[in-house]
Amino acid sequence: MLFYAIEKVVGAGINEIGIIINPGEQEIPRVVGDG
Repeated sequence: MLFYAIEKVVGAGINEIGIIINPGEQEIPRVVGDG
């Protein structure tokens, strides 16, 4: 579901996206990487 939202944002022409996560979150950084 996260990637669907990112694809829509990129499709709108936005190419810099920040994702704020909770301290200790491991799954999201593992999946999306660091850039």
